[in-house]
Amino acid sequence: VEIVGKKYVEPALSVEKEDINIAVYPNPTEDRLNINFGKLFNKVSVQVVNVLGQVVQSSEYKSISDIQLNLDAQTGLYILNIKADDVINVSKKIIVK
Repeated sequence: VEIVGKKYVEPALSVEKEDINIAVYPNPTEDRLNINFGKLFNKVSVQVVNVLGQVVQSSEYKSISDIQLNLDAQTGLYILNIKADDVINVSKKIIVK
């Protein structure tokens, strides 16, 4: 956390090379996540990583704009890493309950 003036600035969890809003819902979830890109991508990879940095699930998709990801994960906090067409590299926190 960096303090700038009187504001607290948290480091970004994600980096996007293009202004695209990726919707990930519901969060928290029990067993399924919906990922909506808002546009079509040729190649998308998705990883679910636990707090120890271990990849617990990994998937690749072609020509897709929406993903319904069935989670095979225990209750806890995870990081969802999404890469799309070398344009998007995003990490989002997800909670599995």
